[in-house]
Amino acid sequence: MFHWPLFARHLADGRLPGDRLGALMDALAQTSSSESHPQELFVSLFGSGELTAELCRETIGFHHVGVIAPAGLDVPAVDAVLAGSAFRHRRLTFPSAILTKDMSARLQRPVELTVVMGHAAGPACWPAVEVFVSNLAAAELDPVIDGEVGCHVAVELGPDGSFERVANLLRRHGCQEIPLMQQGPLTNHAIRSRLLYFDVCRGGRMRRLEFIAPTSR
Repeated sequence: MFHWPLFARHLADGRLPGDRLGALMDALAQTSSSESHPQELFVSLFGSGELTAELCRETIGFHHVGVIAPAGLDVPAVDAVLAGSAFRHRRLTFPSAILTKDMSARLQRPVELTVVMGHAAGPACWPAVEVFVSNLAAAELDPVIDGEVGCHVAVELGPDGSFERVANLLRRHGCQEIPLMQQGPLTNHAIRSRLLYFDVCRGGRMRRLEFIAPTSR
């Protein structure tokens, strides 16, 4: 059975910030690669009916997991954590284009976020991780971390997958894309991808799904 990543259990557990992020990387790395298709994720969120079946037809696998780093970690510190983890390969750093706008709108003031991305060494359930480093003080960031705001699981569209069909499916079942994306997917030029976020409330938590595809499609 699919288990949503336990972001807050690791990121808000009281240890040193680097240890918290490292523990989450270890937990993500231990997830079985046999769960590499997102069907069980969709079942856990939406049940085993029509919506799950249709979403499975549009997608091919997990793309990455995204998380906001705890307060006290800058970009070099996050890169060092990833360098010592299973996600140490093909690391890159780039400004956040989309979550920056989302967080700024939530907090009603400018927020800066930088992404540190790393890829798994071999076949894995989570092929990559994105860690967002913010300029927020701990007093503002700690509630964000505890609420898992910005944490997400990204699912890749298949060659014949369609953002429009995915969005229409989810809307018909009562889900809405985030306000920033109500006009359609946005482009992340740093990773040459288009993406669309949906927030789904389950078990008292807001679960963010990202659908992603290369810009060449």
